[in-house]
Amino acid sequence: MTYKEDLSDEFDLEYPEIELETDDLKLIITLKKDYSKEKNLKLRKKQFFNDLESFIEEFRETPESNDESAKPDAQLNANSSLPGADDDLVNA
Repeated sequence: MTYKEDLSDEFDLEYPEIELETDDLKLIITLKKDYSKEKNLKLRKKQFFNDLESFIEEFRETPESNDESAKPDAQLNANSSLPGADDDLVNA
């Protein structure tokens, strides 16, 4: 059992979650920061979006995000060299 799990069991702590969904992505964000301390709703939203942007930027800098094979253009180029990759275009 981790320290967080132990605290959660002892104090019944729960972090609120936000679920964002588009046609292409579904993202569940667990909020660990208490934004309710800021009473001004506009400032609260600004803090949240700043934190979200920082999170995304931090992810962009990870090795997984910088891996050339994970980029869409690399995937398209890799797929186009597969045998039969152009068959759909020829037979269309």
